Amino acid sequence: MRLEVFCEDRLGLTRELLDLLVLRGIDLRGIDIDPIGRIYLNFAELEFATFSSLMAEIRRIAGVTDVRTVPGCRLNVNTALSALLVAMPEPVLSLDTKGRVELANPASCLLFGQSREAA
Repeated sequence: MRLEVFCEDRLGLTRELLDLLVLRGIDLRGIDIDPIGRIYLNFAELEFATFSSLMAEIRRIAGVTDVRTVPGCRLNVNTALSALLVAMPEPVLSLDTKGRVELANPASCLLFGQSREAA
């Protein structure tokens, strides 16, 4: 099971998420922290009652705006996508639903005069 947690960048928020998992004895298989305010948690499937209460408690954490289940392993997808973007000679940008740049390949950074970290 994979959860996507939409959140603010706040010191201690990830620790609070991990504490919830520890309290329930949920073994975390992977975590991916995106700099644009998303945290991805990967763990084994849960019983419905446990899952429902976990989702409710995550939403009550200060700074969390939403949480949802997502398919696939984002970490592996991002690794493959990043390798592909770096190899492409054409400028390519990936935008989120609000028009913010999520990914930019070196050619697009060069075109817009930005460092890869700024994109």
